[in-house]
Amino acid sequence: MDLEYELLDTGIFEGDRYFDVFIEYAKAAPNDLLIQVSIHNRGDHAAELNVLPTLWFRNTWSWHPDYTPRKPELKQMDATKVRARHEALGEYAFVSDRPVPFLFTENETNVERLFNQPNPSPYVKDGIHRYVIHGEKSAVNPGKVGTKVAAHYTLTIPAQGVETIQLRLFQDGSSTSGAFGQAFNDQLQTAIAEADAFYHHLIPDECTADQRNIIRQACAGMLWTKQYYYYPVNYSQLKQGAFSSPAVSKPTASLWGGLQHPQSTVTSALNNRFWCPQYNYNLKQLKLLKELSSPH
Repeated sequence: MDLEYELLDTGIFEGDRYFDVFIEYAKAAPNDLLIQVSIHNRGDHAAELNVLPTLWFRNTWSWHPDYTPRKPELKQMDATKVRARHEALGEYAFVSDRPVPFLFTENETNVERLFNQPNPSPYVKDGIHRYVIHGEKSAVNPGKVGTKVAAHYTLTIPAQGVETIQLRLFQDGSSTSGAFGQAFNDQLQTAIAEADAFYHHLIPDECTADQRNIIRQACAGMLWTKQYYYYPVNYSQLKQGAFSSPAVSKPTASLWGGLQHPQSTVTSALNNRFWCPQYNYNLKQLKLLKELSSPH
């Protein structure tokens, strides 16, 4: 039996003609996110790469025709700064460490391409892709406003070299002076040291360096996604037939009564916010293994 075809079997890494991209996040404050992107050219020749750090709003304004929240906005303010405004989140600044072209579009599906229906706006979510890959200049908004934006870095990275990009996303940022520099670097290094200390305590001592790296990457994926589920159910929608699938039983009269009970904490809607516990299981196992492996 042949072995499973792996990525290495494609030959894509022959001659080391590839890039490694490392993205590091740190918080300087609860609503102040530091971002560092390090791009390594592993090859023996200089090579060009387009790097597109992207910020967007989820298109909740398009979900319900009968309920239209105020549409958020991303707008370029100067050569390094985009202002983000949202009625619930407030105002943020998305800032680059250098002047860079910002490409704007709307975070809306290209229904013309998918379903042969007219797009409500000429700017749709694949507009940035079409601009960069196909050179479609009209695919992005020349007015420098939208609900999705990418900072367009065109980098030529020397052989065996590295290029570093820094960005910052922070709240109520009317001024961007001092956003980067030594303070940024110090805060990032502090966060790296804290993460190293956390995983040093978490991962069993007998793990090899390679095993420790695998565990860190696995835990980072779980921590980053967080497996957060937001499941709101409107009572009136339930009454009107939300349980239309034959595989789902309709709620009983006692359930409706419970929802309408004056002492019930849920009177007009069921609003669940929960974590999926299975994704915390391995972390608990690791902690237990660490405790068991420690000398008593």
